[in-house]
Amino acid sequence: MSSSSESESISFPHPVLSRLHAPGKKPTRPQILQVQTELNANAASIDTIHGAHGHSFLSIAPADYTILNAGVAFAIPPQPPAQPVYPNNAPTSHQISEAARTHAEEWRAYRIMRKTESSLRNQLLAAADDVYWRRLRLPTLGYASRSVRDLLAHMITTYGRFTDAERQAVAARLEVPWEGGPLEVVIQQIEDAAEAFNLGGAGMTDAQKRDKLYDLVNSSGLIPEACQKWRMKPQADKTWDNAITLFLEHANDRDDMLTSGNAGYKANNMMEQTLLATTEVLQELNSQVANMSERTNTQASKITELTAKLAAADATLKAYRDGEKHRGGQENRNPSSTKANGRGKPYGTKYCWTHGCRGHIGVDCRGKAAGHQDTATLENPMGGSLCIPI
Repeated sequence: MSSSSESESISFPHPVLSRLHAPGKKPTRPQILQVQTELNANAASIDTIHGAHGHSFLSIAPADYTILNAGVAFAIPPQPPAQPVYPNNAPTSHQISEAARTHAEEWRAYRIMRKTESSLRNQLLAAADDVYWRRLRLPTLGYASRSVRDLLAHMITTYGRFTDAERQAVAARLEVPWEGGPLEVVIQQIEDAAEAFNLGGAGMTDAQKRDKLYDLVNSSGLIPEACQKWRMKPQADKTWDNAITLFLEHANDRDDMLTSGNAGYKANNMMEQTLLATTEVLQELNSQVANMSERTNTQASKITELTAKLAAADATLKAYRDGEKHRGGQENRNPSSTKANGRGKPYGTKYCWTHGCRGHIGVDCRGKAAGHQDTATLENPMGGSLCIPI
């Protein structure tokens, strides 16, 4: 955080706020919320003796600040008295000195607060044309007696209504299914929706966020063990934070398994390609040797070329075998549509390069990994994911 003294200028992380409206248009709710976020950040960046959240009490509604302040209500400090207040009629020299020091600090904090509020007010007024503030303007003082919270409340009440269309859009984003990409995206999707609902006055509790995360993970069918563990937890342990921890742990483990499976498949595929190339060289070499009776200079050159290719293929095979021995001879897995999926059912025919046999094809995937191939199939996975049992 940055601090300020009476003689210093106020320095904010957002020197100029975003506009509350486009040219020729009225303010909109998303623009108001963006400006409110920037304004809160500016207020919180200026330290004060009055709390741990800077001057954010100037821009955040009292009820919201109470939540931020660990449930402790807060009132904006009034102007200190003109003179120090002593504890009794006959104060000691130490009491006089301490009262004077406290009085000076209170006045310093008060002046910084007034200067901060004035700067925030001016920023907010500059973020919209005056026509949208005019109803709050007083004949003598203009906007000087209007608090930042007054200005924000006016803007939200007049132009920031949470419309049915916006509510439906937020609800739709909340229902986007998880298809195997980073689970963090789903968690952020829920957090963003909850914030939008809360700012719109609809509210979304941690319990609702927790249940939504479970629903999306369970519907995906990708980590059933995690869902089973969640269902078996005591109700008291089913918190939003615990849900994030459990499902992320299993999602990350699944990603590790898929990565390992891909590596095994690619190594196995390289082996198959090498063997195929070697077989083709041998077949052509045998054909050439069988026709030695008609040998020409051209054939001799061709045989020399094929012999060199055969030697290179043999060296590749030897290097691969040595690598396998070094890795402990671990067998590579190869995807097959005839293997069981762990529940006595064969794999389906739908294949996705990123997720394997997961009930959708590559072109319909909503969580495509880097290098994703839309045209990959079970028969030609193009180096994609294995159909690992689930």
